[in-house]
Amino acid sequence: MEDIRGKKWPNVAAIGPANDCSVAIKNITSDLYGNMTCHASDGNATVLLATVNLSVIKPPRLVEAENVSFGEVVATMHVDASVLVSSSYPTVMACAAADPAAALTWMLDHRNINQHARQRNHAAGVKSVLRHQFKKEDEQRSLQCCLSSCFKIFCASATVRSLHSARGFTSEYPHDGGVLVRFFSNPEPTALLWGFSPSCDMPPENLDPSGDPNITSTLTHDSGSAYVARLVVPNPPEGEKLLLTVTNSEGNSTHCTTYLPTGLGSGAIIGISVAAATTAVLVALALFIFLRTRVAGRST
Repeated sequence: MEDIRGKKWPNVAAIGPANDCSVAIKNITSDLYGNMTCHASDGNATVLLATVNLSVIKPPRLVEAENVSFGEVVATMHVDASVLVSSSYPTVMACAAADPAAALTWMLDHRNINQHARQRNHAAGVKSVLRHQFKKEDEQRSLQCCLSSCFKIFCASATVRSLHSARGFTSEYPHDGGVLVRFFSNPEPTALLWGFSPSCDMPPENLDPSGDPNITSTLTHDSGSAYVARLVVPNPPEGEKLLLTVTNSEGNSTHCTTYLPTGLGSGAIIGISVAAATTAVLVALALFIFLRTRVAGRST
């Protein structure tokens, strides 16, 4: 078998029975395209010539977009086949394919969103740029850029992860004191601000861990968009609330919690609760015995 340029293909093998002229071509490369001529021979002479147009299709790939306007966010690609998008501003991303004649289609969970895309074909291939306003409910949905060719569909896929300010706060109290706050932030936090306040609704008096060596403030990346912030203060204001403000490129979020002095962690809280419950039971039992004794005295 050879192409119109006279290049012979050694990587051709028959895959059908003796009376079936089906062949398989192995080790396909991108330069093997165009009109190909198949020479069928009985061993003595060529008995059949057939020409077929061979297209070598490469799946599309997601690439970084260019020419982003003000108020638009470039989608960030991740190695875990996910893409960061914004639910506050239109997100711009692009898809490219090597076939100059290809038509690319954007899908979000099998819903066609190609009306928000513009395609440009050139000699080296095709590129489609998508400008789309994602919503919060699009989180974890599948975004696909698909190329249809030869009755088959080839797609580049990524899971949508939305950009957002910090959220999903939960507080924990380690045994050695302080407070530990877990939260989600996408993208990563750029600043933490701790402060005490008489109530959750009042502006706090901010702490400065960098100016006080006795205050410990840490931020740890857990996994994905999960983070853990911890604060340890030697002499916290009694009875006041602790506020944590987390800042990232999407904005600020504030969490209100309670600070426990060192040594008053979860175990101590459980111990206090058990002691209080035991005291309540003993008081009730003493009251019961007292009342029963008085009733018995009156009856005699």
